[in-house]
Amino acid sequence: VSINPITGNATATVSCTLNTYSVGGTNADGASVAITGSSITGQSATTANPYSFDAKYGDVVTLTATKTGYSCTVAGSPITVGAANVTTANVSCSKNTYTISGTTDGATVTASGSTVSNTVTTNAGSYSLSAKYGDVVTLTVSKTGYSGCVIAASPITVSGDATANVSGCTLNTYTIAVTNTPAAAVTIT
Repeated sequence: VSINPITGNATATVSCTLNTYSVGGTNADGASVAITGSSITGQSATTANPYSFDAKYGDVVTLTATKTGYSCTVAGSPITVGAANVTTANVSCSKNTYTISGTTDGATVTASGSTVSNTVTTNAGSYSLSAKYGDVVTLTVSKTGYSGCVIAASPITVSGDATANVSGCTLNTYTIAVTNTPAAAVTIT
């Protein structure tokens, strides 16, 4: 090995590039996952499971997950990218809960579906119940001594808050037959 002596001024150019690491995790619910950060360019949202994005060392990245009818979170976000791949930014989503409500006209409303099954009786003239996104809720109505009661919009596929009112309840009419032997005065009240 020989080294030539440097005489005079010398310039050395050093070029460094930040290392790129993978940032990702599981996405079992199939949410749309997006990434933002100062080194992030040209990376589209993904629904892959598992998913990953490329980010530069030292960047602070924010991962967001969205899915219609669900509330989603990404574990650990925002994340400062260190000197290793990140595989623990797991996505978890849960179905949103919505309200179905309406007026009852004094009737009893019964609800059934995969996330709801109850009878709602009210003296206040209204009812309210909760159901999860995507559930199909069937509402039935009954009122003792009345016929023709209907409830609007049943069944309901839950995609947000909904209103379903009871209407058409008509008081039943009954016939009373009286046999009067021997003939006497009869009063019916």
